[in-house]
Amino acid sequence: MEAVNAALRTSRDPTRIPAQWGPDTRYAPEAGVLTVPVEDRTTLMDPARGVAHPLDQFGMDAWPLVLRGIPFSRLILELGSTRREPSHLVRARLISWLGELLVLRLIRRETGSAEAGEA
Repeated sequence: MEAVNAALRTSRDPTRIPAQWGPDTRYAPEAGVLTVPVEDRTTLMDPARGVAHPLDQFGMDAWPLVLRGIPFSRLILELGSTRREPSHLVRARLISWLGELLVLRLIRRETGSAEAGEA
């Protein structure tokens, strides 16, 4: 977790700021990332880089919402409702999970209007 946090604090691209968790920030799969069912789990794969990341139950609940382009604040609300967990715990877990996917370059951050992400 410390390595993920350190990587998130450092921007590798001079045109992008380090990861932030704004309420309107959306996340989307990076180009070439595939969602592959493996046994009873879903795995995110980037075949070009040889990266595979199996999703735990939290990730399996969150991934369809990420694919829908739901902003960070609504991800917290919807996951809290689905999982019946307090929003502060869901937020902490979501930051950890999204941070790991950002560091692995399986997702990217996007900003924009709600209409664009949920059309």
